[in-house]
Amino acid sequence: MRTQQRLLTIISGATMIAIGILLITGFGADITRS
Repeated sequence: MRTQQRLLTIISGATMIAIGILLITGFGADITRS
């Protein structure tokens, strides 16, 4: 159970980082486009 919880926290953290990178790159593309 504890290992599964650790996996969930790692997955959630990775998804948050991925979303942040996508948002940053998306905003960067919008800024460079305009």
